Amino acid sequence: MPNDQKVAEIKHLQKLIEDSVSLVTTTYTGMSVTDMTDFRKHLRDNGLKYRVVKNRLLYRATADLDKSYIDDIVEGQTGVIFSNNDPIESHRAVDTFIEKNPNISLKVLGGIIGTEVFSPEQVMTIAKLPSKEQLIAKLMAMLNAPITSFVRVLNAPSEALARLLNRIVDQKSEEK
Repeated sequence: MPNDQKVAEIKHLQKLIEDSVSLVTTTYTGMSVTDMTDFRKHLRDNGLKYRVVKNRLLYRATADLDKSYIDDIVEGQTGVIFSNNDPIESHRAVDTFIEKNPNISLKVLGGIIGTEVFSPEQVMTIAKLPSKEQLIAKLMAMLNAPITSFVRVLNAPSEALARLLNRIVDQKSEEK
């Protein structure tokens, strides 16, 4: 029979899962306390939540939510990164931390965006994608390029005439 503390933990995990748009599972076996503290601080600085979970409680929480696909990326000592805003931020944050600290034994087990489950390699690939703001800026530049080129073509004759008139004025002033 589950005790009240375990029931509360399951409910808390369910709330975290329901509120998150994406999550990444990691295994932290072999990490020092200092490394784990640095990792947690890095995640907090990026607006993410990190929770070390007991697998059995996570399985119970996902089963009750009908999200048992999360169980596919849980193994051993598991920590879960929850992202409430940007779905790629959790992927990007763990990738950035691993790149900055290559000697740390933190390993990605997998990730989830919506109901899609990703392998560790896919999580790292997703982390390399440009941010939403960068994609919007690229789109705007692509949409703006034809208009800019068209304006340059329209301005070319008047600019050429202005340069020609400036040369004539310069020549006249040199003759005097």
